[in-house]
Amino acid sequence: MRKEVWKRRLAVLLTLVLVWNVLADHLVNVHAAVEGGAGVQTMSAKSLAGAQDGFTVYSFAVNKIVEGAEVPITDASEVSAGETVKVTFEWKLDNSVRLQDGEEMPQIFTIDTKSAGFQCSGIDITGLQAGSSSSHLNLYATGQGNPVGTYYMEEGVIYIVITDETFFQNEDNRYGGVAFTGTIADSGDVTEDGTPKEIAFGTESVTPTYYLSETESSAQINKATSGSLQKVGDKYYQTFTITIKANNGTVTNIDLEDSVSPAGMLSNPSDVQVTVSTVAGVNVQDYASLDEALAAIKAATFYKDQTVTLQYTMEVDSSIYASNAGYYKNSISGTYDSNRSDESKDTSAEASIYVNKPSVGKASEGYEVRDGKGYVSWTITINLGDYYTGGSNDLADYLSSIQELPGVGLTEKGETI
Repeated sequence: MRKEVWKRRLAVLLTLVLVWNVLADHLVNVHAAVEGGAGVQTMSAKSLAGAQDGFTVYSFAVNKIVEGAEVPITDASEVSAGETVKVTFEWKLDNSVRLQDGEEMPQIFTIDTKSAGFQCSGIDITGLQAGSSSSHLNLYATGQGNPVGTYYMEEGVIYIVITDETFFQNEDNRYGGVAFTGTIADSGDVTEDGTPKEIAFGTESVTPTYYLSETESSAQINKATSGSLQKVGDKYYQTFTITIKANNGTVTNIDLEDSVSPAGMLSNPSDVQVTVSTVAGVNVQDYASLDEALAAIKAATFYKDQTVTLQYTMEVDSSIYASNAGYYKNSISGTYDSNRSDESKDTSAEASIYVNKPSVGKASEGYEVRDGKGYVSWTITINLGDYYTGGSNDLADYLSSIQELPGVGLTEKGETI
């Protein structure tokens, strides 16, 4: 009797152990399906050319979005930093891939973009970099009207999450597509503007021409007077400042010429110096002549946002004070080569010297009779304007003569007060 009891107890114990082992295996498989064990097929470099554990990815493509349409990027294409792109690929499950004993949904398949053999360069996608994750998007399979799961990218790993058990267990020829939207990456190197640059994702790699901006580059020229007109001895001088900047990309062959209007009223440029330069070959220094400085600028390559500030002084003809306009114009103009066009582009800027010309005013202060004679008192106002330099308060230093021309009935000059 006792022997039979022990047999029954042993059978129950073995049954409990068996049940516990089954439960334990089931729990491990569920955890593994999420964390990376059974049921998680990690895509390695070798699998890009074929199937690994029945999961294959193929037909990688990189397109740019132009007016809402997808345009394939080829070696003959042009791309710009920040331009919207879409990367796509196809996935396929072999018919042998089904739930195994103890496995549950979801089934997760991953592609590590950091693995050897997976190319990924020249594009920015949310989820590609460390610490970033993309949105979870619906996963569609060909022939299925409803999503069969989701997909997303996190820290460079693409997760294909299949949640539809009926689809996973019963359907044959299970395949579909995945797409991520991103941008052309800014290389951070201004010297790469207008050069071939690799754009790659998965097995797709092309080398289009890369630009820092979608806008064609240009040479921006600004010119201004620096300070006011100065008198040194019996001559007048004005200092000018020119700033040259490359906008949107690389600019070359900036060929500039200084001109004056009216001709000859500004001359003899001197004290030529480059005061600011971020351009190789154009040094911050004094130059022997304006032509020498402009030659250095022409020979240089201006990369995006690089600038040169040039300063020089010109002698101003004193006839400016007698001119009707009261100003002389100094222009800088020329041509340059952009990063996209085979034809030279025009550029120009100008600055004008304006002067407050001397003026004379005369007004009657009244009429009176003294000793049988009539007298008119006059006030004469002489405004030297900018002709007055502050160096002397003697009117004779500014005016060569003052001539009084009495009108009819005015015959004698009275006293000057």
